[in-house]
Amino acid sequence: MMQPTAEITKIYFADRAKVDPREITSFNEMPQILEDLKQIRDDLNALKLPGTMKIYLYDNFPYQHYLVVDGDDEHGKMLYSSYIYGEKRANCPVTEVYRYGSLDLYQRHWKSLQAIFANAIEV
Repeated sequence: MMQPTAEITKIYFADRAKVDPREITSFNEMPQILEDLKQIRDDLNALKLPGTMKIYLYDNFPYQHYLVVDGDDEHGKMLYSSYIYGEKRANCPVTEVYRYGSLDLYQRHWKSLQAIFANAIEV
């Protein structure tokens, strides 16, 4: 998740507001969304199931959204959605890619995600 207090977050939403004026205040909702995500994470992790849910904050421009399961595993799975300017994020197409079936494509996105993690903070 973008760091709610980062200047780049405000710039990002101001740019999106050029197309959808409601986006200008979206960053104001981010602290509550983060708290909701933390509660979901804590509830899931309390179940002691295999794996863990983690939340990271970053201050990079968001080019896409990732959801990854077992990213380093040979059977890793990734859903990614590239953000399309002028389109609601929820309406952007989602692509599913498996490490074992599309290694080159998977690795390109995995490398991008690792670059984001390099400066991200786990919360």
